Amino acid sequence: MKIDIITYLPAYFKPLELSLIAKAFKNKIIDINVIDLHDFGIGIHKSVDDTPYGGGSGMILRPDVAQKAIDSVIKPDSVLIIPTARGYQYKQTDAKKLSKIKHLVFLNSRFEGYDERIVDYYAKANHEVLQYSIGDYILFGSEVATLVILESAVRLIPGVLGNSESLTEESLVENLLEYDSYTRPRVWQNLVVPEVLVNGNHKKIVQYRKDNSICRTKKFRPDLTS
Repeated sequence: MKIDIITYLPAYFKPLELSLIAKAFKNKIIDINVIDLHDFGIGIHKSVDDTPYGGGSGMILRPDVAQKAIDSVIKPDSVLIIPTARGYQYKQTDAKKLSKIKHLVFLNSRFEGYDERIVDYYAKANHEVLQYSIGDYILFGSEVATLVILESAVRLIPGVLGNSESLTEESLVENLLEYDSYTRPRVWQNLVVPEVLVNGNHKKIVQYRKDNSICRTKKFRPDLTS
């Protein structure tokens, strides 16, 4: 998978040099390129945003600047992703979809967002443009959201995780949250690991974990079971 990230703040993506994503990059499973929007800015100050038409606070990412940055990397089969609080709610099903795409281009904005004509322009050019929200809250910018989306998708690419079986037992598989987990010591602060998990009966363990997932989902995410 090829990943291009367009951003005001390239340093924000230093975490991509850590852990399993860094290993996937080293093993050439993914190729990540971070692009500084200011390289395509206007004037001596390399400005990338401007005040909104119609008035209001904040600054808006200019479409002409964004186009120059996007066009430097986009290909006919590329998918453009724009994280925004105004987009569709990002879900695990979206992560699965993105994990199968060969080229992702992320456009990040800050302050009051981006000119909507960016979406219109690339949609009319027959590019798939996905606007995703990772939650009902507001951030300084979309870089954090890009990291969330990117990590959730990359971990589903074959070869990235050492134990692929863990993908079948985690939260949101079959619209259920993952069951409660325990490790050593068996007794800690007078709290004891459930007996069923240490008795060696695999069939009972499977059933316990299934029941636990259902109960946890009903408690914390009843919307998943409605």
